[in-house]
Amino acid sequence: MPNIITLAHMIFGAPATIILYKNGFEYAWLVFFFFVMLDWLDGFIARRQKSVTSLGMFLDPLADQFLVLPILWYIGWGFNNYTLPVVLTIREVLMLLVRLLVKKDIPANIVGKLKVVAEYAGIAFILGGPWLGGLMILFLAVIAAYVSFFIYIWKVAETVYENNRA
Repeated sequence: MPNIITLAHMIFGAPATIILYKNGFEYAWLVFFFFVMLDWLDGFIARRQKSVTSLGMFLDPLADQFLVLPILWYIGWGFNNYTLPVVLTIREVLMLLVRLLVKKDIPANIVGKLKVVAEYAGIAFILGGPWLGGLMILFLAVIAAYVSFFIYIWKVAETVYENNRA
């Protein structure tokens, strides 16, 4: 069940939010909030049912970025500034490559979770009105993104070292 929720979140989140942003701006943040709640719900159900899987650990952060990155690119287009989407997209591509290469279940670290919360909050602020506050929160998300990336790389290196040592 959690993976089905994650897939729905992944497939429909960004397109629905962007469509509303273009046509019904005042409701876009509600749709975005709905998909953010789906992200919370899939993790809650997985932990509660003790059904955290490798697939779920792979799909959940991917689904987060399927929601966040297209919206950031669309907002960047509106502001005619692509710095945030470029920097965050590079980080996400690097994370995906590391996950694919390592093929180990390394759980998200707390800074990575804070990054996602900051991305969600920043986008919600931009969609809901006070866009300057949203941009400041998104800059914090960028910092958290790269800090969490280096923490993740460190954990991967520790895991590989311990596996080779054994």
